[in-house]
Amino acid sequence: MSHPFIKYHATGNDFLIFSHALQDPHGVAIKHCHRRFGFGADGILFPTRSDVADIKMHYYNADGTIASMCGNGYRAFVRYCLDEGLLSGTSFRVETAVGVIESTLYQDRDIELKFNHVIEELKPPHVLKPTKLKNPVMIENLSMHVLFVGTLHGVVFVDDPFKVSDELAHAMCTSSFFPHNINVNFVAIKSPLEINVRTYERGVGWTYSCGTGSVASGVVAHMIKGCESTIKVHVLGGDLTVRLHDSFWHLKGSVTVVGKGEML
Repeated sequence: MSHPFIKYHATGNDFLIFSHALQDPHGVAIKHCHRRFGFGADGILFPTRSDVADIKMHYYNADGTIASMCGNGYRAFVRYCLDEGLLSGTSFRVETAVGVIESTLYQDRDIELKFNHVIEELKPPHVLKPTKLKNPVMIENLSMHVLFVGTLHGVVFVDDPFKVSDELAHAMCTSSFFPHNINVNFVAIKSPLEINVRTYERGVGWTYSCGTGSVASGVVAHMIKGCESTIKVHVLGGDLTVRLHDSFWHLKGSVTVVGKGEML
C-alpha cells in the first residue's frame, strides 16, 4: 500500500506529514526519515480525530521514538491541516501528547502556539535527582539549566553554539543523569533581545531548528541572564520569536511547504 505525504519545514526543522494514521509509524519514521536511504526528515506527523480539540497531532522522531511535543512540528502540522482543509479560521486547538495546545495564524502566515506549562522543578524518572531551573546541574563539566516545555530540555550557555563538538553534544544528551536522554540547547546571548541557539535533539541529533528548544532557551535567557520577555531566536534555519504574554510563553515562526511524495 502506498502512502502519499507532503514535506514541510519550519525554519529548517523538516517533517513528512501523512493524511492518516500509519500502521507502523515507528518503522516508517526510521526508514523514510533517513537522509540517504529515505526522503529525509527530522520526524513524521499525522492527524487523527480528537474528542477534546479541533484535531489530534501524532509525532514520531526520525529514530522511530514518540515525541511528546514538537514546537516546530506543531506549526508545520497546523499549516498542513489548513492547506488540506482539515482546519479553518485563525485560532486552533490541537490535541497533543501533553494536552491541548492553542495556536494562532497571523496575516503574514506565521503560526504562533502557546505553551501551557513550563515546569521548572523536575523529579525522577525524568532526571536522576530532583532539579530546579535556577540551580544548574553539572554535565560534562558544564552548567546545564533543566526544564520541561512539553518535552525535557537542558540549556547550556556558551560563547559560540556552532563550535560545540558532536562528541560533547552527544555526551550531554545521553548523560546517565537523564534516564531517557535530554534535548540540549547551546545558547549564546547576543543582546537582551537576541540569542543564538543550536539544539542537539534526542532521537535526531543536530537540527537546523528546534521549537521547544527555542522556547526553553528563551525562558532560561530571560530568567537567568536578564533578557527581555520578547526574544528573537537565531537558529541555523532562520529566526523564531519567543515571548512571554499573559503569563504564558509563545513561539512564532514561518512554515514552508517543500513538496509532495509517495511512500511505497
